[in-house]
Amino acid sequence: MRYLHTKYAKYFNKRYDYQGHVFENRYGAQWIDSADYELDVSKYIHLNPLKASMVQNLEDYPWSSYRHYVLGEKSTLISTNQILSYFHEPQTKNYETYMKSPYYEPVFDEDGKLIR
Repeated sequence: MRYLHTKYAKYFNKRYDYQGHVFENRYGAQWIDSADYELDVSKYIHLNPLKASMVQNLEDYPWSSYRHYVLGEKSTLISTNQILSYFHEPQTKNYETYMKSPYYEPVFDEDGKLIR
């Protein structure tokens, strides 16, 4: 990410005759080390446009992968397999229910599927 930011900053500064930092802060990363944290991150990312009052419905935000998860839209760039694998059938409906539920500590069954 540092390499990408540096290359883009050099391009941007040259193109727009600008000097200094292009991005406000350094790139930050968090290691996703568990299924429950992975689900929390997915929920957090997908709920951001709604919390920011940018849309009334999550499906209306065009730059989100949420539509791929709940409406089954296909893309060569987005894979929903990992996240949806944590849900029992019907996976998309159960993911949508999870998204609309309050935050809680997930509980998984012996097959690694979300119970609640």
